[in-house]
Amino acid sequence: MRNHQNFSVVSPKVNLQELADTYVEAWNHGDVDLILSLMHEGVSIYDAFWRETCVGQDVPQYLRDIFDEENFFYERIGAPIATEDGIIIRYAAHERNGSEIGAISHTGADVITLRDGKILTVSDFYCEPDIESLKEVARLAARRHGETRYANAGISALKSWLVREQLLELITENEIYRDPDLTLAEAANRINCSTQQLNEIVSTEFKLDFDSLIDFYRVNHARNLLLRTTSAPNFMLSIATQSGFNSLDAFYDAFARSFGMTPREYQLLNRAT
Repeated sequence: MRNHQNFSVVSPKVNLQELADTYVEAWNHGDVDLILSLMHEGVSIYDAFWRETCVGQDVPQYLRDIFDEENFFYERIGAPIATEDGIIIRYAAHERNGSEIGAISHTGADVITLRDGKILTVSDFYCEPDIESLKEVARLAARRHGETRYANAGISALKSWLVREQLLELITENEIYRDPDLTLAEAANRINCSTQQLNEIVSTEFKLDFDSLIDFYRVNHARNLLLRTTSAPNFMLSIATQSGFNSLDAFYDAFARSFGMTPREYQLLNRAT
């Protein structure tokens, strides 16, 4: 690591220089276990860019998500700065491709508080890491830490956004809702996430459960077909099948929940107008 210097410690039990070195090295190696070994069991992590907080038992999954989706090399800038109750670590995040370290993507600082020699809170801010900026960072950390949305089940906002975009692509471009046998597990497998993660993300991003979300797209597909289809033998069954419903009853129930009327009533009303 660069810029190794001696400086004061908050507690005789904690060498802040060593803590900073270990912390940054752990991030550069994506070593979740090592990072957790430095942290208090009630640790809270705040990310200012995504405006979210993750706490306690959700932190391991949160860290794994970060390392799955981001690939940076963190170069420490200057000596760590001891504060009244912890430490500030300034960094430059470099883009990384395998073992190749690229250009700087952004700079920032982690404002860390300690309890009993363990990291209790981390507030990560993107900023210019000069002393004046860091004074404001410290004030922000004290004022804003934990005020924003929590990372449900440890799922980071970045992970949530990526999964949401992948799911929407599968729905709008691949029309996976037209498969009557589609399941949460199958969709999660195609997106390469767990069923628990997908379930949490759908609930957070769409305010629906997975089946209701899929039915929403099925019903809207059926609605468009209704406006283009003339009455013919079994045309309702054909529309239901083309839209991904596995039965007429399921089609009628989902349509009534969305539009408050039967498919036939909707067709007649909208053709009349």
